[in-house]
Amino acid sequence: MTPPDTNKPASALVPTRAATQLATVELPALPNQAARQLRTLALSGGLVSLVLVTYVIAFSIGIPLLVYVIGIGGVLLAIKERRRVEHGNRIYEAAREDMRSGDIAAATQAVDEVLLHSGTSLRYAAVYVRLALLRGVLALRRGQLQEARARLLAVEATGWLGSFRISRQATGEAYASLSICGSVLGEVDDARAWLERGREVLDPSREHAITPHKDDELDSSSLSIELAEATLLAREDQHQQLFALLQRLGHDKDNLLGRALQLLQAYTLHRLSEGEDEYRGVFSSMPIEPLLANLRPGELDFMAVHWPELHAFMQARRLLARD
Repeated sequence: MTPPDTNKPASALVPTRAATQLATVELPALPNQAARQLRTLALSGGLVSLVLVTYVIAFSIGIPLLVYVIGIGGVLLAIKERRRVEHGNRIYEAAREDMRSGDIAAATQAVDEVLLHSGTSLRYAAVYVRLALLRGVLALRRGQLQEARARLLAVEATGWLGSFRISRQATGEAYASLSICGSVLGEVDDARAWLERGREVLDPSREHAITPHKDDELDSSSLSIELAEATLLAREDQHQQLFALLQRLGHDKDNLLGRALQLLQAYTLHRLSEGEDEYRGVFSSMPIEPLLANLRPGELDFMAVHWPELHAFMQARRLLARD
């Protein structure tokens, strides 16, 4: 099931209908797996044909060394293409590290540089799709929810997610990000469907279905899934369930997603304490400020862009970016 891509108004924080439309995004050209397989087959067939024709011509005109010249040229071309792929992999790993440290602007600039200026050959490499997926996650972290959703849906439509060339963790993070987009936009049915897709991908019992990838040790998809679940519960006002969930989860204050979970825990305590006696209430006696101590103003604005209640909570505590 692929949740529908709807554009209904998200909240009172968006004053005009135009603001709720999917942004016009210059999405990178992403070949699906069938197109990639066809291209690989065509290149292989063309290479074999070239070698055979060159071999016949070379010996017919008495210049057998021509075969070796063509062969060396092919090897040099392959080395050049491999270096492009390795450069893409280095950019991907560096951008993920920047994202984990909270430097979203640097990560976005680096990824855009590759996506917008890559040659045709790199566009058919798995790293190009991984970069396109990461760009969607970065758009979410920048608060560009409609753009993030458009980018992630474009990657999902190619059929690459879940393949052995895209790590299980990166795939889970993509579905978690789509779920977070849905929750923040108030589209909880879509959010729930994407969350289930993410859980299915990350189910340990299905490890045989998706080949483990070296990124599995580096990526933050499990934390993304936890944030997606917590965001959905908060958006549905299931604060008792959310409180129980967050009590079981550990929060890494050095990780942006961990701080997002701390924000949601503070928010749910605030909502649960509403109407309680200030001195005898169960939740009103629990301190909120320590949960917010590590948050930097503006870094979690994307959570509140289309969420009036969370926006008001963050604004009252000066957690939004200062204009």
